[in-house]
Amino acid sequence: MLDYAKRVAQVATSVARTLPSVIRVAAQQGGPVSLYFEMTTRKNLGLIAALAVVKTAILIGFAGGFGYMSDELYFLACAAHPAWGYADLPPLLPCLTWMVTHTLGS
Repeated sequence: MLDYAKRVAQVATSVARTLPSVIRVAAQQGGPVSLYFEMTTRKNLGLIAALAVVKTAILIGFAGGFGYMSDELYFLACAAHPAWGYADLPPLLPCLTWMVTHTLGS
């Protein structure tokens, strides 16, 4: 996990170094996006990257404790009775869900 955190920090640092040149190009071309980028400084980009890393670490830390959400339970219910006629699902999704639950477990 520590290697992953180091890699995320390296990517965030790389993005923070690359963005100022992208911001200059966007500011030269004009447009609504360039107004936001003109107000953003390198210091703020470092802060944004640090917050993104912290948020990612928090989400990964709590990811295992949520269980199934309502749409996932719906997919499992459809997989228990696969059919071609679900109006809100492509026909292959219940079949794939059935195969995954029967090979890997739920």
